Amino acid sequence: MLLTVVLQVNTHDNWCWVPDSVTGYTVRGAYHSLVEDLAIPPSASSVVEPSIWRKDVPLKVSIFAWRLLRNRLTTKDNLYRRRIIQEEAQLCISGCGKIEMTDHLFLHCDVFGQVLQLVWLGVSSVTPFTISYYYLQIGSSSGISKSQCSFMYLIWFASTWVIWKERNARIF
Repeated sequence: MLLTVVLQVNTHDNWCWVPDSVTGYTVRGAYHSLVEDLAIPPSASSVVEPSIWRKDVPLKVSIFAWRLLRNRLTTKDNLYRRRIIQEEAQLCISGCGKIEMTDHLFLHCDVFGQVLQLVWLGVSSVTPFTISYYYLQIGSSSGISKSQCSFMYLIWFASTWVIWKERNARIF
């Protein structure tokens, strides 16, 4: 790519922020650039964003949830995709024999996936295919007050955080 580049002595160099070449780099612009590449459907992102950043949730847990909902955790399939681990090392730590992916780990795994189902025992819902839709399902539960919905989000944060911590404890 650099074979066609000719350096000139009297020419001023400058950096250009490609997502917004007029205004340049801003934290807000970088954030919006990251959010555009979501694992969550665009219509869902407006619902998810405000509810992730909560004062009653530790920042590290909110960051974890933000990464979880975008499939940016260091699950084994993501590590394989980044060429950090070998293909045969992708199996779930629970011993279920399936590839460890975000949705598998938190929803469909015979060991870890059961945690969320046990936590929500008594709450009638259909387990969504993705963790993002699972999160959205909490906010769209009908017949519950805003404070009940807020409490249910707290349970979701705590449950997913515990699953992730236990998964890491088993690996490391």
